[in-house]
Parts: sequence; structure tokens; C-alpha cells
Amino acid sequence: MKQLKYILLAVLILSLGAFAGAQSKLGFVDSNRAVVSTDEGKAEYQKITDWAQKQDGSLGELRKQIEEKQVQLRNQQNMLTDDKREELAKELDRLETEFKRRGEDLKREYARRLDEFGKKMDKKITPLFNKFAQDNGYTMILYLNPQIVAYYDPNIDVTDQIIKLYNQAYPYTPQP
Repeated sequence: MKQLKYILLAVLILSLGAFAGAQSKLGFVDSNRAVVSTDEGKAEYQKITDWAQKQDGSLGELRKQIEEKQVQLRNQQNMLTDDKREELAKELDRLETEFKRRGEDLKREYARRLDEFGKKMDKKITPLFNKFAQDNGYTMILYLNPQIVAYYDPNIDVTDQIIKLYNQAYPYTPQP
């Protein structure tokens, strides 16, 4: 088993040496930043953000109703009949359940909209990575992932060039 590890390590080192010796051109692209920084991406992402803020407002109203019922129950607890106190507690429970469900539904819908937006943009931007690489002599363009990449030279970040290429390929005109 140890011998296999050493063989694989040797193959990896030889491969990297061959790659480095071949006058390769390497680039990184932050695809998330590229997608939301294009003219179209900014507009579409803003629509999703606006929708989410509107939904947060309606949830805020429901939260306010819950707080009012909690205060009412607390302040009038000793003055209410058992039936009224139970009715108010049930109403409070119903509102809290509705709040929780709507919150979960909104999170799912927000995630769905973001996913749909990402897929739509990905279909258009991915071919541009290939075109850019071929037109500019890149051997490889990698996705920039800060959790994996400890360091890279910012001069090999091609994200801004990809954004410019996208905006040229897909001019965005806002729709009324």
C-alpha cells in the first residue's frame, strides 16, 4: 500500500513538471462574482433581492401580530376567562406555526430562485470561459475557491475579463 502511494506521488510530480515545462498559461475565475457582476446578472440578482425583501416585510407584519398577541396574553392573563385565554393561546400558536411555515417556504423559494438564476447564467457564461481561454492562449482556467486555494497571484484572475466578454456577448437591456 505504501509503495502505491509513492508511485502515485511520483506520477503526480512528473505530471506537474511536464505541465510547468510546457509554457502553460493558467488563469482563475471567480464564477460567482462573474455571474452577479455582469449587467444582466446585477439586474436579475436585484430582482431576486427585491422579492426577498418584500417577503421579509410580510413576515415582519406577521411577527408583529405574534408579538401583539403575546403582549395581550401576558397583560390580560389574569382578567381573561379560561375559554378566552385558551382561545388566545390557540390563535398565538396558529400564528407562530404560520410564521414558521411561511419562513421555511420563503427560504426554499429564495434558494430555488437563486438556483434557477445561477443555472440560467451558467449556461451562457461557461462557453465564454472556453472562448476566452482559446482566444488568449490559456492552457487552463480554474474556478477560484477560497476554501481550497491558499494563494494565487491576482494577475492571473481573469474574472473581470470574463465579465467584460459576457457583457459584450449578451448586451443587457432592462425590460419594463
